[in-house]
Amino acid sequence: MPNAELDELIVRLIAGVDLFRQLERSVIVNLLRGASKAAFKAGEVVFEEGAEGHSLYVVVRGAFEVYRLQGGKRLRLAEIKAGQHFGEIALLGGRRRTASVSAMENSLAIRFSRQSFEYFPEAAALLYRNMASMLADRLLSADEEILFHRAARAAVPQRSEPSASVSAPAPRRIG
Repeated sequence: MPNAELDELIVRLIAGVDLFRQLERSVIVNLLRGASKAAFKAGEVVFEEGAEGHSLYVVVRGAFEVYRLQGGKRLRLAEIKAGQHFGEIALLGGRRRTASVSAMENSLAIRFSRQSFEYFPEAAALLYRNMASMLADRLLSADEEILFHRAARAAVPQRSEPSASVSAPAPRRIG
C-alpha cells in the first residue's frame, strides 16, 4: 500500500477515535505531523510501570495488554485494540507510568508526544477535555465494580466459630 494511502487511512482512523472527537480534519492532520508511527512485535514491551511518560499511543493495528505486576504475578488491567489509546494518564498528569504495556501481537500505533500537543493549544484543550471525560467514565465504571464486589462479599454469610457450649456429635461406629 503506498504511503499516501496508509496516511489517509490513519487520518480516518484517528478521526474516528473518541479522543479526537470534535477536532477538525485539518487539526488532526497537523497533530499527525508531530506524531510518529511505532511498530511493535508480539511480546514487545512498550513501556513499564514507573517509567517516565511523555507520550500517548493510538492503536492503528493489533492489540496491547495493559498490566501490573503484583506479588510476582501479571495482572491484566485492559486489552487495547485498534481505535483505542493508552498512555494518557502519564501524559495528562506528568506522572510516571501507572502500568506496563506490551504488544499482544505484531501491532502498529501512532505515538503523540506531549510536545506535539503543545504546538496546537486549541487542539490540546479539546484533547485534554476528551481525556478527562473518558477518565471520568473509567472512574465511574471502577466505582461500580468496587461496589459490586463489596456487595457480593457482604452477601456471603460469614463462617462463625462453633461455640464452646455446643459439642460436636460423637463419631459413629460402624460394624
